[in-house]
Amino acid sequence: MKLSVLVLLLLLETRSAYTYENVALRGKATQSDRYEHVFSAAYNAIDGNRDANYHAGSCTHTDEMTNPWWRVDLLESYIVTSVIITNRGDCCAERLNGAQIHIGNSMNNPVVGTIPSAGLGESVTLTFTENVEGRYVIVALPGPKKYLTLCEVEVYGCAVITSIPSGGVGEFQCNGTDGRYINIFIPRQEYLTLCEVEVYGSPLY
Repeated sequence: MKLSVLVLLLLLETRSAYTYENVALRGKATQSDRYEHVFSAAYNAIDGNRDANYHAGSCTHTDEMTNPWWRVDLLESYIVTSVIITNRGDCCAERLNGAQIHIGNSMNNPVVGTIPSAGLGESVTLTFTENVEGRYVIVALPGPKKYLTLCEVEVYGCAVITSIPSGGVGEFQCNGTDGRYINIFIPRQEYLTLCEVEVYGSPLY
């Protein structure tokens, strides 16, 4: 029997996105198309570098097309608390206007946020107060004749144990989250049986 279990750490105080590890750094990135330039790779948006000068080699760039997109596979499902997107800084700030952020566990995920506008080199933070869960984070730019350039995409959140076989052990990291209480629940009518819960961390002083 397999159970889908959510494990949440309840925080004692409000924490900024920077309290958590950027889980996008472990992901795999792809994009709808690549502009013919050595500096345009999809990976550049998850290299941990916010340098917003395209010619410094740390930004993505699609060719001009209809509905360009960029996607990161986080390799497992996370409860995403925030996403930070850094716009190109050396030109063309308006190209990111209207970008949509999709998060979910398939290739066709709901829109969870938009970027109405962003300045040159600006890092835009989208914070989610509702439960946003998924393995894939997609930045899409709807419309014809669009270029999509991203200089960094950071994804902060907490892993979800989506499947635990009978007698098996599921483990995950909450990426530096601090708090006092652990909640384990199944988000439906079900029996919950736990044979052991181990929590590892360090005390705060």
